[in-house]
Amino acid sequence: MCPDLKPWQSEFYIDLALAKQLIEDQFPELKPAYCEKFGKGWDNLAVLVNQQFVFRFPKRSLAVELIALECDFFEKLTSPLPLPTPRPVFFGKPSATYPYPFAGYSVLAGTTADRAHLTPEARLKLAKPLAQFLKALHSLPIQIPLDKIGRLDVQDRRPKTHANLKRIEQLDLFENTPVLLEVLNSLKAGQ
Repeated sequence: MCPDLKPWQSEFYIDLALAKQLIEDQFPELKPAYCEKFGKGWDNLAVLVNQQFVFRFPKRSLAVELIALECDFFEKLTSPLPLPTPRPVFFGKPSATYPYPFAGYSVLAGTTADRAHLTPEARLKLAKPLAQFLKALHSLPIQIPLDKIGRLDVQDRRPKTHANLKRIEQLDLFENTPVLLEVLNSLKAGQ
């Protein structure tokens, strides 16, 4: 990452026009590509294409390895999981106008949990299927490199998380920080 950028700032700006150009140039079978914004995070821009595919475009170099790992994982995934999972179908390459590889996935039917306005009872009903899905996912005998960027590094994250929890407590945003601190302090490296 560029040292003068804030963590949430993009290293490379990509918009719908550039996404459309890249998709049509590299995947002419999708012409004309009707593109609309699907989502945007710190690492990627997600574009819905022809209501059938979601393309993820890294906005910073850090996200490139994450998409590569994800594509590698799904290519090795041969066992069905108890819930549908997105599968990469298109693998875009860096070009003169865009420096990173990108990927296109088939759209999954449904509504994301954050947009579904679920009641507490509905959330409770989803707990078991979600747990079964996660158990199946984590039971797969697929070997992929783990967290090379340190997002799960307990030794690195513990001091930052302690500081964030202290600030949350000072702002009176969450009343049960001692329980979270207990969990945090019980974690060992590699967990």
